[in-house]
Amino acid sequence: MANRTRARILVVDEDIWWREFLSELLEAHGYAVVTNKDIRAGLNQARRGQFDLIIMDSTALGDEYINALQDVMHDQDGYKVVIASPPDWRVIRQAFRTGASDNLLKMRDRDAVLRTVERATAPRRSE
Repeated sequence: MANRTRARILVVDEDIWWREFLSELLEAHGYAVVTNKDIRAGLNQARRGQFDLIIMDSTALGDEYINALQDVMHDQDGYKVVIASPPDWRVIRQAFRTGASDNLLKMRDRDAVLRTVERATAPRRSE
């Protein structure tokens, strides 16, 4: 296990395989992971909890949730959000317009997941 302060990560996705894959992988590398299958409940969790990162399913980001996600990001001092998506550029562009800091393709690529999470949870550099 890596020697680091444990970043808290919220994973919101309907796909149980993806939630379990991320949870097991990230916990094995020292992260504290909370999962939720429901977008509305996940956004409420994000409002109540202190997370360093939210990994959210891009297909859940319908119009009614985009504003809610942006509100959560604003209210919680700029939460970093990574959008998990299929390899579809339209979805990825929408995710970045929503405020996502990165995109994570939904594939079983452990190294890519870890690189993305490490980049997203790295301490912010002061300018």
